[in-house]
Amino acid sequence: MATIVHGPLYRVLELAQEMHEIPFTMDVSRMLTSINIDDRRDKLITIASKVKAAN
Repeated sequence: MATIVHGPLYRVLELAQEMHEIPFTMDVSRMLTSINIDDRRDKLITIASKVKAAN
């Protein structure tokens, strides 16, 4: 399972940090966050085109 997030890289990384911290506010003592960044600049890629390609 994955969540697709689209936006400026600095904001995506800020959001990842915010999401990573949430379980610690619920007394979780360990959290694993894995991030894959697909940053392709030679052609336009949208969330819709990624979903279409995956299906």
